[in-house]
Amino acid sequence: MLEKKYKIRPSWKGKKEEKGKERTLHPDWCRYHRIETGDVVKVLANGIMVLLPPNTSVDKEAKIRAFLEQGM
Repeated sequence: MLEKKYKIRPSWKGKKEEKGKERTLHPDWCRYHRIETGDVVKVLANGIMVLLPPNTSVDKEAKIRAFLEQGM
């Protein structure tokens, strides 16, 4: 498990009024999951946010979804 605090910064992409927030993914996490530039990660959120790497199994994603749907 990786635990680290990150400071969120404004996204510079898109129109000024549509800017979101962004954070760089931790390099160790990317290496562990073999994530390369251009890969797509899935975000699930319901009070907490979970990033799923591209190689997440259907079973594992279903368990995480069930956990998040229980609410906090």
